Amino acid sequence: MRTFFPIPIYSWLLIIGVAAAMLVGNFFTMPNLEWYSNIIRPTVNPPDWVFAPVWTFLYLLLIYAAWRLGRLVGERDIRFWFIVYLFGLNLILNGMWSYLFFAEHLLGAALIDAVVLAVTAVGVAFLAWPIDRRVTLVFSLYSAWLVFASFLSYQIWLLN
Repeated sequence: MRTFFPIPIYSWLLIIGVAAAMLVGNFFTMPNLEWYSNIIRPTVNPPDWVFAPVWTFLYLLLIYAAWRLGRLVGERDIRFWFIVYLFGLNLILNGMWSYLFFAEHLLGAALIDAVVLAVTAVGVAFLAWPIDRRVTLVFSLYSAWLVFASFLSYQIWLLN
C-alpha cells in the first residue's frame, strides 16, 4: 500500500539535503567562475551555460526521488535504509566537490570525491531497482552525468 501524506522525516531531510547541496554548490562555484574560466579544460568540456540547467534538472529529479522514497510504506528492510544512507552520503559528497574544486582548487581531492560520488549514485540506482524503479531511473540518469563529470574532473586534474 502506498500513501502520499504524510511524508516521513527522512524524505524531508533528503529533500532539504538536495536543496542544501544545490546552495552549497552555488555558494562555492559562483565566486570562482573567473578561476574556472582560466584553467585548462579538456576539449570535451561542455560550454559553461550547459552546467546550470543540467544540475537544476538533476536536483529536481533528486527531490522527486526523495519524495518517491517517502511514499513507500510497509516494511523498511536494511536495503531500504542503506538506500537512504547512500542518498544522504551522496548529497554530502555533492556539496564537498564544489568546495574542493572551486573554493580550494584541490583538483585531485575533487576527483576522488567525484568518483565516490558517482559510485554512491550507482549504488542507489542498483539497490533501488526492486523497491522503486523510478528512483532507479533518476539515479541512473544522475549516475551517467556523474561519470561524465568524474571524467572531466580527471582531465582537468591532468591538464592543470
